[in-house]
Amino acid sequence: MYECRVLADSIAATNGYRLTTMEVTFPRIVLAEFNTHRVLSRNSASSRAIPVEKMIQRVLHDPFIPVHWGKNQKGMQAETELSPEEQERAKERWLAARDNAVVSAQQLLGLGIHKQITNRLLEPFMWHTVIVTATE
Repeated sequence: MYECRVLADSIAATNGYRLTTMEVTFPRIVLAEFNTHRVLSRNSASSRAIPVEKMIQRVLHDPFIPVHWGKNQKGMQAETELSPEEQERAKERWLAARDNAVVSAQQLLGLGIHKQITNRLLEPFMWHTVIVTATE
């Protein structure tokens, strides 16, 4: 689930600048866009550091599932959403893709492939946590 928690918030006595540190959780597929904001200082969880078995359990028990199922169109964002029936079918396909990724990750793990590669298959279905600090 999306989450944001303020860890520290202070205002410098000398110049009045505010410094805020937060822990934020969002879908892993958003991380690239988040990282384009250069005014933020961040420390991000790494899928290369988490054991594959633990990652599989996370995506099975608490997967990221889109909340907006936009219809395909030109441009970078979908304005029109699918019908409720189409959304349900899309959610079923999304979870089937997650299940296929889990099976493939388990197979790679069985071959002895390192987590830095194997966990990449699971990333579209993961939540991601970042500690971020900003003055703006």
